[in-house]
Amino acid sequence: MTGISYYRLVQADNNGDEKTYGPISVPCMNGGNSITVFPNPAAKAFTVEISSLEHVEDAMIRIIDLTGKLISTHALNILEGKNQVVFEGESLQMGTYIVNLVSRENQFKPVRVVIN
Repeated sequence: MTGISYYRLVQADNNGDEKTYGPISVPCMNGGNSITVFPNPAAKAFTVEISSLEHVEDAMIRIIDLTGKLISTHALNILEGKNQVVFEGESLQMGTYIVNLVSRENQFKPVRVVIN
């Protein structure tokens, strides 16, 4: 999770004694560009959240099935920061798909989405 995460540790000994430590905060910063899909698995509609370190023009989101067949493409411009694209009624059959973001200068790691 990008942002600040909070943790608390509870130590339980074999004799039943417990000691609680924390909470502590830990900054979790993503060092690059990323894609997140939610909900995953999805019934039909899902959201692709794109985190980008810079403005990206002429990007393309591609949805590919596991055989490598291109199912859908969507052109978009990405702003610096977080961007969300909602996919509704994409007529995807039940199964697993790869969501891939392609641009000339930037790289994004592809993610899987399961349609159930």
